[in-house]
Amino acid sequence: MLSIFNKKSTLAILFVHIPKTAGTSFRNGLDKVLHLLCDYGYENPVTSSELQAYIYEDNDIFKFKKWHQLKNKFSICGHLQLAKYLDFVDIKNTMSFVREPLEQVVSHYNHHIKNSDLDCSIQDFIELPQFRNIQSRLLLDLPITLIGFIGVTERYDESLAMIKTLYKLDIKALIDNRNASPVLHSSKLDDLTKQKIQALNSADNQFYQAAVDLFDNKIEFLKTFEHDFWVYSHTVINKNNLLQSCAYSHGNSEVAVTYKLFVGGKFIKEVKAEQFYGAFPKANFPRGRYIGFYLQLSNYPKGTKIKLTVVQTGQVTFEGFC
Repeated sequence: MLSIFNKKSTLAILFVHIPKTAGTSFRNGLDKVLHLLCDYGYENPVTSSELQAYIYEDNDIFKFKKWHQLKNKFSICGHLQLAKYLDFVDIKNTMSFVREPLEQVVSHYNHHIKNSDLDCSIQDFIELPQFRNIQSRLLLDLPITLIGFIGVTERYDESLAMIKTLYKLDIKALIDNRNASPVLHSSKLDDLTKQKIQALNSADNQFYQAAVDLFDNKIEFLKTFEHDFWVYSHTVINKNNLLQSCAYSHGNSEVAVTYKLFVGGKFIKEVKAEQFYGAFPKANFPRGRYIGFYLQLSNYPKGTKIKLTVVQTGQVTFEGFC
């Protein structure tokens, strides 16, 4: 069990540890700066005793939540679905790392060959449903633009630097749980196997690219603006042509985000995201969930371009068509 004592920060983080994305290194770095509880499953030696007792022996997550609220703030991490403890922390304090899917799959295969009873070829491994699209599946409970932070394994040092900027956490770049003698290198795969891995993990490929794009957008944003001004947002246009949007800032989350609304390329008006937002009910949104904005688009011709930008920074939060 990892120690939960003698830490300096009481920031409560929920870290979804996706297998083979440098998550062990990050977890061990977190453990040096935060009060950390780990959930890696029943009787796993890394799982914290508190979680072992409340979650796996008593099978009572509500009792654990009450304990969690009464104590100092504790961070939680593990190989788990984001939704499991989503309501334990502020939504902006959710974190994970993603990795290029082909490399993640090959590394996961090597890990199981080395550490478990699995004995099969990579071709058989990729056919097993439990090993497909792991990254997107563990994080599917929130849109990617509402998750507090998603780091990129291939850009680990950059990711830690961004965490330091956003969360004031100085996490060291440790190298743990790296397989020094993998059975298989991705460079040795034949083209057909590579193509099959990509096809079977198409959801992860899309998610990974979206995560990289978001990461790049944050880097560019932080070159000009303070981190507090970054806006998390999610906007959809439903089948009834109703635009449904939510937004909140990384910094002063008590102040409603103000949008500029553009329709057909023309500025229409400024609007505030201050209406009640009921989606993703397990998420702890700021402002008591009064972070929503709604717009009926039925009066606009089909195919009209809709754009939302943040007044203070010009950050584009949505571009689409009604």
